[in-house]
Amino acid sequence: MPRLYDARLCNDAIRIDYDDPVTVIVGGTEGVGRALAGKMRRRLGRGRVLVLGPPCAPTVPSRYESDTESTTSKKAITDSDGHSSMIKPGLETDIEVEYVAYDASDLSNVREVCDRLVATLGKINFLVLTASTASRKGKEKEGTKARFEQDLVINYFSHFLCVSILINLVSAARRRNEDAQVLTVSGAAQKHVIPEEDFQFVRARQQYAEKIHRAHEEGRRTLPFLMDYQGMLIAATYNQVLVAWFAAKYPDIAFTYMYPESTIVATRLQSLILLLLPRRVQNRIIQTISHPVNLDDSAELVLYALMDSSRRGLFFRNKWGDLDSRFTFPRVKSGETAFEASMARDLGNILGQQMPGYSGSDFCVVKLVAYTESFLNKRLQT
Repeated sequence: MPRLYDARLCNDAIRIDYDDPVTVIVGGTEGVGRALAGKMRRRLGRGRVLVLGPPCAPTVPSRYESDTESTTSKKAITDSDGHSSMIKPGLETDIEVEYVAYDASDLSNVREVCDRLVATLGKINFLVLTASTASRKGKEKEGTKARFEQDLVINYFSHFLCVSILINLVSAARRRNEDAQVLTVSGAAQKHVIPEEDFQFVRARQQYAEKIHRAHEEGRRTLPFLMDYQGMLIAATYNQVLVAWFAAKYPDIAFTYMYPESTIVATRLQSLILLLLPRRVQNRIIQTISHPVNLDDSAELVLYALMDSSRRGLFFRNKWGDLDSRFTFPRVKSGETAFEASMARDLGNILGQQMPGYSGSDFCVVKLVAYTESFLNKRLQT
C-alpha cells in the first residue's frame, strides 16, 4: 500500500528505456495538473511535456513563464497552416514545458487543438485529464441550465472529445512497445451512483433550479458555487464511465481513474465554508491552507499511479494511489464492445465483476456514451 514516501521512492526509480516520451496534460495550468507537469519533466529527464490550458488566462502559472521572455526563448509547435502555441520555459532553468492554448468550455476549440496535436505529434505516451472549475466572469446572469452544462462541458464532455481524438496517438505509442496510458484526475465520486433514467443530468439540474427559485422567492442570496460543486461531482462520476468505455475499446492501453487528496479537500471546503467569497479569493485560500497533502505531494501520488499502471487494462485508484480495483478487457474482435454485449444493470460491476471505486454499470456505460456522442455531435454542428 504505497504512501507518499513509498510513492516518492518508486518515482525516483523511474527509468524510461525509449527516446522522447511525450506527455500531454489537459488543464495543467492549475492544481494537481500544474504540479504534475513539472514533476513529469524532472523525473523523465527528456522528451516533451505539453500543457493544455486556457488561452490568455491569468491562471497560467508563473512557473511556466520566465521573468524576461525574449523572442529567442520562445519556441512554437506549428501545423501545416502555421498556427502556433508558445512554449513557456519554467523558472527553473532545467525545466521546460510547452503551453498550448486550449479552451475546454469551447468544444470546437477542443477539437481544433486536438486535431492540431494529431497532425504534429507522432505519439502520446501519457495523456492526463484534470478537473477544472468554470469561470463565472461575465456569466452571473446566465441561466442555471447553461451554467450547469458548462461545468459538464469543461470536466466531462471536453475530456471525452479529447480522448476520442488523441487516442490514436496513444495507440501509436503502444505499437512501439512504449508506455501508453490515459489518466483522469477527478473529484471523489466513488459513492455517487448514476441513476439509469437520466444519468443525474436532468435530475441534478432540476434540483438546483428549484433551489435557486426558492431562494429568489424568499429574498435570499444564491450561491453559484453550489452549481459548480454539483456539476463537478457528476462530471467526476461520468469520467469513470469514460475510462471504462475507452478501456473496453482499446484493451492494450492502460486507463486509470484517480481522485487526489487535494481535489477532495478543495471541493469539501468550498462547499462548506467559502461559498460567500469571490472565486479568486476561494482558490487562493484553498491553495494556501486547505491541503493536508499539498499539491506537490499530491502530484507525487498521481505520478506514482500513472507510472505504476504500465500494464494494459482499467485501473481505479484512491487518493494515495492504492489500487482499488482493476479489470482487463478481452481484445475486441468485432465492432461491438463488451459493454454492449452485456448491458447488465448491476451498479459497481463491470461484466459481472465487482469493482470497488466504480459507480457505473454496463448498461449505464452504453447509454451515457450514446448520450455523450449525441451531445457532442449537436454542439459541434452548431
